[in-house]
Amino acid sequence: MTMFNLLIVVIIVMIISIVSLLLFVLINHYLLWVKEHAYQKKSNAWETVLYSYLADEISVSEAAKKMKGDYFDLWSFLKPYLDNLMGQDREKLVYLIKETGMTDYFLNKAKKANRKKRLISITILGKLGDKRALPILKKMLKSPKTMEMVIAAKAIADTKEVNLVLPVFRRMLINTNTTFEGITEIAVRFGKDVCTPINNIIQEWLEGQRNLEEDFGVSIDQSVSLMVDILGYYRFTKAAPQLGKILTNVDDNEVIIHVLKALSRIEYPTTVSLTPFIYHENWIIRSQVAKYIGKVKEDTYRDDMKNILNDDNWWVRFYAAKALYDLGYISYLNSISNSKDHRGEISRYILSKV
Repeated sequence: MTMFNLLIVVIIVMIISIVSLLLFVLINHYLLWVKEHAYQKKSNAWETVLYSYLADEISVSEAAKKMKGDYFDLWSFLKPYLDNLMGQDREKLVYLIKETGMTDYFLNKAKKANRKKRLISITILGKLGDKRALPILKKMLKSPKTMEMVIAAKAIADTKEVNLVLPVFRRMLINTNTTFEGITEIAVRFGKDVCTPINNIIQEWLEGQRNLEEDFGVSIDQSVSLMVDILGYYRFTKAAPQLGKILTNVDDNEVIIHVLKALSRIEYPTTVSLTPFIYHENWIIRSQVAKYIGKVKEDTYRDDMKNILNDDNWWVRFYAAKALYDLGYISYLNSISNSKDHRGEISRYILSKV
């Protein structure tokens, strides 16, 4: 074969390859368009049925019969509604989903499907709060595969099974690289009911009936800080006595900071003396306790707030001045606003900003 003929063959092969690739791309795009078009058509029909059902125009059995189709497509359609509806409408939607047979379908897939569909099914069952999936979830929580473990933890939290909060925390803290914020996010998915068992764990630890290092598998400062953050997130006022006791039982600066931040969110007074923290060597603790005093308007510490207006740290001075303002000592701040020291500077700042 001459060089010219070889070149012609190469060119033909390249043209065929390019044409084949273009055909593949076009066919693929066409199939995706067909699939999307079909889904949109079903979605429009489902939307009409769903609105009629939520408006009590048709029964749940009627709605379920009209919402037949691929369950994964149906889930894609219903998930945004499940995420955004609240109260009775959400309860009605969950009832409809069960009536369609979706929960039974995904429960079966969670047991027998391939890994991808199994994990998707488990996530869906968690979102639907189907506690029948808990045996599967508890087993998966012990998986050596991090992704499976995290998906199981999130699904357990979504079912609101607060009795499993401790094993979920333990697995996330010991066996994954999930950040502190990530674990807190999982904990929050349990809902506000998670606060009672967490508060009970703290109380048992304070009474010497529980070893947190054994329970959580990490240092006490990590486990306590995590639990305190969750109680603060939900503004769980019943935890105020326990949070106060932590301040008197722990000398770890990070834990103290977490407790003071939680107390500020809860905005509930504590009977524990705050004086040691007002004059603490750590400026973050000094600033956080001043912030808390302003939040709960604890007049007992007004003189201490006046004293730390001269603190070396700006944030401590800021929260002390803000606390005095919130306590109603505006005339005092006005009286020292012309001072040339830290007190005058921060008083002027607060009076101009608040």
